[in-house]
Amino acid sequence: MTWTLVFSMVWVVNGAPTETSAPSTMSFKSLEMCEAAAASLVAEMAEPIEGDVKTYVRAVCIQRK
Repeated sequence: MTWTLVFSMVWVVNGAPTETSAPSTMSFKSLEMCEAAAASLVAEMAEPIEGDVKTYVRAVCIQRK
């Protein structure tokens, strides 16, 4: 069985959201690796960006057979 990280992002620029990106996926051999990647992605996207820009990311790990 594998674990799949499903994630999507949206940027808010000057108070207006951009178009939501289509969900993307990445496969991992263990839940721990998937969760670490999800946490890393969320942390990286939380870093401040110059100007009035915010990034929001939703990331979940699902098990696949």
